[in-house]
Amino acid sequence: MNPIDKTAMGEDSVRNEVAAMCKDATKGENSTGKGATTGEDAAKGEGVAKGKGATTGEDAALVEETVAGEDSVRNEVAAMCKDATKGETVSAASNESLSKSKIKISMRQKILNALIDSGSDLSFIHPSIVKQCSLSVNPSSTNVFMASTACSSSITGSVNVHFKLNSRAYDQQLYVLDDLCTDIILGNDFLSQHNSLILEYGGSEPDLRVCGLSSMNLTPPILFPNLTSDCKPVADKSRRYSDNDRKFISNEIQRMLEDDIIERSNSPWRAQIVVTRETESHKKRMCVDYSRTINKFTQLDAYPLPRIDDIANKIAQYNVFSTIDLKSAYHQVPLSDSDKPYTAFEAVGGLYQFKRMPFGLTNGVAIFQREMYKVIEENELSATFPYLDNVYICGNDQAEHDHNLEQWDESVKREI
Repeated sequence: MNPIDKTAMGEDSVRNEVAAMCKDATKGENSTGKGATTGEDAAKGEGVAKGKGATTGEDAALVEETVAGEDSVRNEVAAMCKDATKGETVSAASNESLSKSKIKISMRQKILNALIDSGSDLSFIHPSIVKQCSLSVNPSSTNVFMASTACSSSITGSVNVHFKLNSRAYDQQLYVLDDLCTDIILGNDFLSQHNSLILEYGGSEPDLRVCGLSSMNLTPPILFPNLTSDCKPVADKSRRYSDNDRKFISNEIQRMLEDDIIERSNSPWRAQIVVTRETESHKKRMCVDYSRTINKFTQLDAYPLPRIDDIANKIAQYNVFSTIDLKSAYHQVPLSDSDKPYTAFEAVGGLYQFKRMPFGLTNGVAIFQREMYKVIEENELSATFPYLDNVYICGNDQAEHDHNLEQWDESVKREI
């Protein structure tokens, strides 16, 4: 720990410095219950017998000297240290709680533990496994945000691996991440290759099925009603991709074929794919660039979006509300056969077209908002306000809210 500047440090600085020390004192091996600092140890300044970042007696003496005469701060610090270290250490990812989600996989003649994690966008591997299996690492450096966005960890690279699970072979990109609770974490980039995931817990309640909407049973909207007079097919020039992006595109194409989102095409139109990353999660996204093809000839659909402040004012009139976030919203809107060829794009050496509305079209936002209003109006839903893929369902009390939510659920089932 760097020495504390006693002349420049005020009460807030002292408080922040010691708070960091308390945090250091409790990290390290506490996930297994070893080396935990007790409230008595913190009070005595004896530090931690085991674990990293332990507060030493010398550090405690330095802090005591620094804050001498500031009784209120010292008392607050003592309480902070006590709170930081009291009680038993409880892990949110204990072996017992994760046992139902752990599976065995075979990789390079080694049997490894893999954790199924539907809350993770990506799949990860522990650095020790990379070393044991002599895997070649593709260098990269980026942050991964945890369930609490205040916490993040750094990826040190990625590996492309071949493994077997339940006698089936897989090729998968795994990101190297320190301090994993298991050998490998299989996230949604792996799980989304499958139609469903079954985890058996042996509970007494009936099966719980969690799924998003697949496709609304709507009359396909007219996607391109106002094309310019000079509209003609454009086959955009093929693009080059890195090995990692090419593998990612291949997986996405396979997933969308299985989900009946796209189909093979004989269209004279050909757009190209762009692989992007989300700003915060760094999750890869496959987008089709229609700027050089059909979007060049599409006139704007001026259907308005609702003002966010108007929606907020409407919601504020109620005491209870829920927010529903529709999964892959645009992909729930079917396309007419005549519109499909306009959406054609090149991928992994083939030509494909969308069967449901793709992202990236000039009028996608206006069309989707119009369709959402149609669903609500045709089903006469009360206190239900759509804003693109977010739907706000309200009520003056819990009973009214629950009734409106039930009406929404029933109308959606009729639409699917």
